[in-house]
Amino acid sequence: EREDRAQEKEGKDWISTAPRPQDPVLSAKGRIQAANVGDQLKGVGVTRILTSPMIRTVITSDIVAEKLGLGEKSICVEMGLVEEAKSFRGKTADEPRPNWNPLILPPSELAAYSSRLDLAYVTKMEVLHERDESKPNTVREVHATIEDRDELTRDRCRSALHKFLAAEDLKDEVVLCVGHGATVKAYALALEAELPEELKVAGERTVSCFA
Repeated sequence: EREDRAQEKEGKDWISTAPRPQDPVLSAKGRIQAANVGDQLKGVGVTRILTSPMIRTVITSDIVAEKLGLGEKSICVEMGLVEEAKSFRGKTADEPRPNWNPLILPPSELAAYSSRLDLAYVTKMEVLHERDESKPNTVREVHATIEDRDELTRDRCRSALHKFLAAEDLKDEVVLCVGHGATVKAYALALEAELPEELKVAGERTVSCFA
């Protein structure tokens, strides 16, 4: 659970004073959830974690890595896992706009939230963002042809997944991807698309974690 949602459930005003409205940390409940995921993944054999570059997913990855006994350089910041742009805060005219300085923290700054980051890792998928003054949410991903935000996220996740599977530096790893609701769903659907018809799960489904 994100800290902004945890506080807003209690009726608190989180957003007006948040230094990075689009990039909240993990809540206390979220930390417990991450630890539970780590416990559930023991014995799976995870050797590397790819994480979205958002603060909350880096914290999640670090908690899971600790539970799994993973050491230095076991977590890689991967732009292909970044939150969908329409879920960045600043969705209404009354909300503070995202902090663009920078919009997404670089791995060197995210290292403050985990000592396990591999700062030499090169992201497999570059994702660029731009201001979109046509909608209350002022952030959108840059794409040459796709305009629909949801399709853009799905396309990015499909492309990133193929890059992960083709990456030489990941071929001998058991990889855990830590992302967000919409992106995890998109990755799960992309994985299912590769399955034989008789093994596919009909319709969309919610996936909390996948490796």
